[in-house]
Amino acid sequence: MPFPDDFSPEMRLRAARAQIDARLIEEYHIRGSGHGGQKINKTNSCVQLVYPPLEIEIRCQEHREQHRNRTAAYHRLIEKVEEWRADVERQLAEHDYLAGKAKAKRPRGVQKKILKEKRKNAEKKARRKMIGEE
Repeated sequence: MPFPDDFSPEMRLRAARAQIDARLIEEYHIRGSGHGGQKINKTNSCVQLVYPPLEIEIRCQEHREQHRNRTAAYHRLIEKVEEWRADVERQLAEHDYLAGKAKAKRPRGVQKKILKEKRKNAEKKARRKMIGEE
């Protein structure tokens, strides 16, 4: 189902940047609930959007009119997908940073200190073997 007709070009651009395929969005119009009495309970003004690729589900019942709820739901969906993509990019960047840090060469002073500790431990082990042979 395509995006709503009253969708701004800016929101269409944001949806394209977030790589949202409008054909995959499942749209349902359901009865609202909560305060409002008869008007809410008899009309299907609540809009539910499901985006299966990311398993995102949005419900919107802010307005009395279905078309305004539909537009608001699409806005929320785009924001959720953008948040999800930003989070994935942040995690990848963090992983790359940590991998680079693990491969980074240690400063010369630190290397010398580590080697000194290793030699000291090797000498301890060598002394233990000598005592055990007697």
